[in-house]
Amino acid sequence: VSNILLCLLSKLHLRLWLQLLDPHKHDRPKHPKKALKDEKDRLEGKSDSCFTPNVVQKLFEMNQNVEACYGFDYGIVSGKSIGLIDQGKINDLTKELAEDDRTAENLKEKFDTGVTDKDESEACMVAAARQEVMKVTKTADTALELFQGMLCESKKLNTVEKLPKIGKKKDSKNLFKKMQGVTIEEAGVKRLKNQDRFPVFRSYIKLTNNQDSRTLVLIHSPEDDKNLKYKGVLQIRSEIKDGENIWEHGVSIKYRKSKVDDENSNLKYEVKKMRLNKAAGVKLFKPNGSVNFEDLEESWENSKVSNISYFAFDIDPSTTAGKMSFWMNPGGRDSEAARGFVFKTTEEADGTLKGTAYAGANRDMSIRKAFREKKRLKVTGCFTPFSKKVKCGDGTNNMSDQFWKQEFKQNPETGKYVETSAGDGYEVLTNTDELPTV
Repeated sequence: VSNILLCLLSKLHLRLWLQLLDPHKHDRPKHPKKALKDEKDRLEGKSDSCFTPNVVQKLFEMNQNVEACYGFDYGIVSGKSIGLIDQGKINDLTKELAEDDRTAENLKEKFDTGVTDKDESEACMVAAARQEVMKVTKTADTALELFQGMLCESKKLNTVEKLPKIGKKKDSKNLFKKMQGVTIEEAGVKRLKNQDRFPVFRSYIKLTNNQDSRTLVLIHSPEDDKNLKYKGVLQIRSEIKDGENIWEHGVSIKYRKSKVDDENSNLKYEVKKMRLNKAAGVKLFKPNGSVNFEDLEESWENSKVSNISYFAFDIDPSTTAGKMSFWMNPGGRDSEAARGFVFKTTEEADGTLKGTAYAGANRDMSIRKAFREKKRLKVTGCFTPFSKKVKCGDGTNNMSDQFWKQEFKQNPETGKYVETSAGDGYEVLTNTDELPTV
């Protein structure tokens, strides 16, 4: 099996992220085996076009929409979904309120004036998590779609099995000659050193559009003879010039599937994102392919690094039950408390899911500090940097040992997730001893 075909398998398993969160049964992504069958013609090079329309444009699009009921900087302000708002608009609406007026109730009323896709019946944390997942999967799907196109064109030219030997590479730039509106600088496949007797391939595509560039790299290796167990990492690197600065935006998606069947296995994913000033002189990615949090200097601030985020999950692919977490550091300071949330879900007897979300902050460290010190991020309280009155702290500060908890379950008839916490639809608690980590 070629490395490019393995890209497809990775793409279909990425869709499992949305299976957990999609409230509409008919919209749920198909199981990887079913989706593989449906796309057979394209994989075999029988499609009229190997690249879907606007695939490159989608790679350069930026989606800044967030679910307003929960924010990394203000926590939960509504038990139910409020709707989607651009992150920049949320910042503006927050600033319109005096600091003493930034209560949960006032923030909710402000945000409620500019939303789209509102669904008041849905649990807040499920809606918020889905939006974050969709932004990551859209980027990953688009990148992997380009690798699929390489496979499709290779099939048409009957060159897919002619892969390079160890240490050698094969140029694939000619496979993109039909693509319009973008310049392909490089494309190809390089075979790396074997791992545990199995081949490792590095597929890469570098493309430019006006002044922006994207470099896509997929490193994949099977861990058994049939590729039923595998591991790999997808990298997406963007370079954008802003005045005298050149900013590198990096995304790495590290994945691993253990065991040999979907009924007795698990999927683990780890997604890292970071914005790095190229003049800082540190490599954006580590040798293992992941975004490089560990080598950032402790003294660096926003002029060197910012927009750091971390997402991980560990699920059973046959049920999509498991654990998932999101963490964010908008700023670059090493001491900035990481804000985020952790999910834990289980499967019910009727096949539906129920779960609990815990939101707040790791008050003791940033994401990059946690990785440098090899510690796991966990909710230890709350930190709301722009407000002292959103049920975090006592009104005189914006950090405390409080955190938010929301329980939810899936409606077997509609597939939607509804909150089951009493009162406002969520709780504000202080005991973080038993909270899960991912």
